[in-house]
Amino acid sequence: MKREVISGTISRIKPYGTADVTITAFYALLIGILTIRHELWPDEVQQWLLARQSHGVGELFHNRRYEGHPLLWYMILYPVAHLSANVEAIKPINFGLSIVAAYLTLHHFTRGVAEKILFLLAPLPIFYFSVVTRPYMLGYLLVVLLCLAMRRPDRDLRIFILIGFLANIHIYFLIAASAFLFYYLLLRGLPSTTLELPRRFWLGLSLCLASIGLSMWQIIPPSDESSSVGHRASLDIASAMYGLAMGPFLGSNKSFGMFLLLLSPFVSLIYITLRNAPLVGVFLLASTLGILAFQSLVYGGAAWHAGIVYVCIQASVFMTRDFKSLDTQSVRRLNYTFMAMLLLHAASGLILLRALMTTPCSNDKYVAAYLKSYCPVGCTIISDDDFWGVPISGYLGGQPIYYVSREEFGTFDILDSHRFLPHGIEEVARAAHRFEHPIMLAGHRATAEEESRFDLRLIKEYSGSMTPKEAYYIYVFTTH
Repeated sequence: MKREVISGTISRIKPYGTADVTITAFYALLIGILTIRHELWPDEVQQWLLARQSHGVGELFHNRRYEGHPLLWYMILYPVAHLSANVEAIKPINFGLSIVAAYLTLHHFTRGVAEKILFLLAPLPIFYFSVVTRPYMLGYLLVVLLCLAMRRPDRDLRIFILIGFLANIHIYFLIAASAFLFYYLLLRGLPSTTLELPRRFWLGLSLCLASIGLSMWQIIPPSDESSSVGHRASLDIASAMYGLAMGPFLGSNKSFGMFLLLLSPFVSLIYITLRNAPLVGVFLLASTLGILAFQSLVYGGAAWHAGIVYVCIQASVFMTRDFKSLDTQSVRRLNYTFMAMLLLHAASGLILLRALMTTPCSNDKYVAAYLKSYCPVGCTIISDDDFWGVPISGYLGGQPIYYVSREEFGTFDILDSHRFLPHGIEEVARAAHRFEHPIMLAGHRATAEEESRFDLRLIKEYSGSMTPKEAYYIYVFTTH
């Protein structure tokens, strides 16, 4: 049954879907296995350590000041981090969000079994948003709820609240939330209908703008933040477009033909939306170009960051399908374009899935287990790099590690201007003499000359994971 609302959108009342439940159940089984197998990455452990080492909201707000992220996600992790000393206790949070988001998407926005399966095989729902415990899946769930809420644009307070929460997930979702707000204001007919709008509209808009302002205030780091926040990047549109389809997992051949293959569905969707649902076209351009520009010129980031652009593309497809003004030919063209995108992402997802089944995501879990079994009582772990020391501290239940760069014990990484002070083997060896049972945790292997000069003996090394440039070399000092 269909029910017309306003501004050309429709609201659908759909019956309970057996296929949706069945496919979601298989999806839950798959990502459940991947979640259990997953070794947490340093940035996943970092957020847990920030929450666990903070006692109260004020301290949590202070500790995350260099992270460049709003407080909301850390508040969700806070009670879990204090209930359990096991860092992997945060995994069920993302698992639950993934199942809810998958079912809502399949039930309300996908058409046909093939489209549903291909959608869930993409790298984002199969790993980067679901298995990796970061705020991205929460952001995606809010996007899905927003697309559902847009079917009833008269429910303005609900829409404004969802946009406000979305803005407080991540800086990329802040850009997407701003695009959603712009789209919704146009959908409601502003400014021509300003005098006709109810009081709750203005209340919701005020709360929404306040939430966006609050997010921006939290994201801006202190003046002494280090250049490690993100990866300061140059403009590289080709790499950004490869990120849309998880290009690295499609192969290393970045040919012009492959670039056109990835770009063509995106351009086709822009044409379809601008012609048949102009407001959605405006949202698509504002969100995707805004995120790509920020990513390329300011922040940089990894594949799943560009994947947030793909989330905005999906939202555009969902909202365009809800416009009753689409003719049969436009619907067919939209479906073909979306299916082409899903096929590209599913191919990437299957390649990624094979890698996940054969290669560990990180060696940090195994390094921590080895140190726990090897270290005598009173042993001091000395790390030459804060970033690689973080996951070890997390997997040891938040045990403090001596960070040479800061010349102090700590757990989570502090991304201030002191983070990149020189700290080679000599600095580590000098620090080791302060402690009775020092063990050196290095991110690179010492030369034979350094091993002889500083009385180092390599007892274990770990490398060969999916984490770029990850390597752990564990040394003891023979003079201690």
